[in-house]
Amino acid sequence: MKILFVDDEKIIRDGIRAIINWEKIGCQKLVMAENAARALELLENEAFDLVITDIYMQKMNGIELAKKIYDTWPWMRVIILSAYEDFTYAREAIEAGVFKYLLKPIVPAELENTVLEAFRQVEESRQIKQQVRESEEFIHVFRPQLAADFWRALLKGEVSDKQDAKRRMELAGIVFPDRGLCCVAAVWKGKENLNGKDLKNSIEEAAKGAFSGCMYWVRMGEKRVVLLLSHEPDSSQLLLFSYLFGSEIHQEVQAAAGRLARDWMEISLSFKDAEVVLKAGGRLGQEGENLVFQSIKLIEEHLSQEDFGVNDIAQRLHVSAGYFSRLFKKQMGITCIEYLTQKRIERARKLLERTEMKHQAIAQAVGYASVYYFSLQFKKQTGETPGQYRKRVGKKDDSDD
Repeated sequence: MKILFVDDEKIIRDGIRAIINWEKIGCQKLVMAENAARALELLENEAFDLVITDIYMQKMNGIELAKKIYDTWPWMRVIILSAYEDFTYAREAIEAGVFKYLLKPIVPAELENTVLEAFRQVEESRQIKQQVRESEEFIHVFRPQLAADFWRALLKGEVSDKQDAKRRMELAGIVFPDRGLCCVAAVWKGKENLNGKDLKNSIEEAAKGAFSGCMYWVRMGEKRVVLLLSHEPDSSQLLLFSYLFGSEIHQEVQAAAGRLARDWMEISLSFKDAEVVLKAGGRLGQEGENLVFQSIKLIEEHLSQEDFGVNDIAQRLHVSAGYFSRLFKKQMGITCIEYLTQKRIERARKLLERTEMKHQAIAQAVGYASVYYFSLQFKKQTGETPGQYRKRVGKKDDSDD
């Protein structure tokens, strides 16, 4: 323990050092300050456990010093020594939060006992803080598992008590968004089992590409996961996620979404909705699902090919261009050309954000031979030119547009 003693009279400072065996009562270091300003300077540069100060000093008295100490170091203990029996001083000291108000002349035994009591409280406070830190560290380490256990129980409908749910959500660091959550259930059919790290990386990458990320996800079996999104995804997003996730894990993936749950009590219903869709074979008929899924895969693979379009996709899928176009529009809500353009601009945005590539190179990388036409399409989709977009997100503008 370290003590700072403050008094503007040298004879008092020397005397206080001599009247007590400070080392014997647990004081490892006793430092003297000749005034409050010097005391604050020392406190700024060194940690102390206890400050003992005279009440009457020039410029700043002991009570004013105590207030400044507690404003900056609220855990510290302050003992005030005073020659004044006036109750006003004692009351001000109490209001300032001082640990003890002792009257002069100092009785060594009384001061020793007061210091020992202050040390005991400081040590107890340290132990409590240490316990709190250890608890926080424990929760931090196990919080992901607590979250996964909670979501798993919630999805299965095993949580019904509101108080218990609130307590578990707080421990797991879960905040249920006001706009609600939607369950996306995904299953895969391959034989290979995925370890936790590989699965985590694969899910997060696929979710980022299809949904701009997910709020939470939990494994519900060896080959089944549930993602929790802040919105209800459309068919195109689900198919894109299936493709991206399947590409990551090199297995066939099927995904379906449930209703948007407005509070945690409806999450299990959203999960059940998604499970029903999966068991029924997905949102599309089997033939339509395969065709649209394969078309999304082809689009992802050929974004950089300028003349790649509906005819190329239909030819590779062995169906007529008309049939494929009608099927795609019906299931995706937009035409294949519109979807292809969206994907090209989406990839261009990522290249503008993450690379220093020239606009001409980016245009070619997403299937546009003309940087001018690329800029027109980019502005039509985003409301900004590539240069404006790159400037806004913090990358250097090469002024190609």
